[in-house]
Amino acid sequence: MADRAITLRQGGLDDLEVAANLLACVRRASFPVIPRSVHDDEVELAPYLASLMDRGAEVVLAEEAGDLVGVMVVHGTVIEQLAIAVEAQAKGIGRQLIHFALEQSTQPMTLWTFQSNVKAQGFYLHLGFTEIARTDGDNEEGEPDVCFQSPANRRRLRRR
Repeated sequence: MADRAITLRQGGLDDLEVAANLLACVRRASFPVIPRSVHDDEVELAPYLASLMDRGAEVVLAEEAGDLVGVMVVHGTVIEQLAIAVEAQAKGIGRQLIHFALEQSTQPMTLWTFQSNVKAQGFYLHLGFTEIARTDGDNEEGEPDVCFQSPANRRRLRRR
């Protein structure tokens, strides 16, 4: 499948409200596969993203025809957040964002997802990530999760 006409760009402080809204909408739509947030996302998510940016994280936005369709937050070698608008899922946008993050890093990248999110796990495995850890719920939601790491050699990353 060919990539859609997606534009990736670095988000700024002016983009955090719309980015937070997309993250919250995707999470709500994914319940019960992804547990409900323990925070009031309407109030706390944009300031949280701003605090991550203050500590050096990058917010990457995926846009199609001017509409926000994806958000990724990368802090060093950790992909902290990845969300694709529900209507835009399974169309290559997540893959484009992951490839963008990996191309920016000289080190393998890690990310976490809930064990209940089997679809995300399959996506990361398909891209060539490997599982490196599992917990019984060592996170604020108290839900079991799994950590993945990208290949050390980016050439091993699957393009399709």
